Amino acid sequence: MFTREAIYTVHVNPQIAEPEDRVLLVREGFSLWAFVFTILWTLSQRLWIASAAYAALIILVVKGGELAGLSEMTRGMLQLGLQVWLGFTAHDLQRMALARRGYGETSVVCAPSALLAEQRYYDHAPV
Repeated sequence: MFTREAIYTVHVNPQIAEPEDRVLLVREGFSLWAFVFTILWTLSQRLWIASAAYAALIILVVKGGELAGLSEMTRGMLQLGLQVWLGFTAHDLQRMALARRGYGETSVVCAPSALLAEQRYYDHAPV
């Protein structure tokens, strides 16, 4: 009866010759995969800077927390906070990486899946 729509931003790189590689969609909202598999997710998305920054922050929390005398529970809560933060900002990091690679954000599409979002984009995209 009701479908759950997601919001996707559409990113286009006009310099890419292959039409299927020219358009990429990035979903809005919280990323459960980035929250659960933080380093693996950043590496799989080719977010090298974000991966290095996250690893440095985790090392800072663990080693800095030990030196500061923070309890194990406090350090764990700080690590969890970093994971939640990454879950909420994961797609923003993807968009920034795409912008560095020459992709420009062209539009926003609502659809129940990425495949339907791409189809809706092409249905209304200028030729």
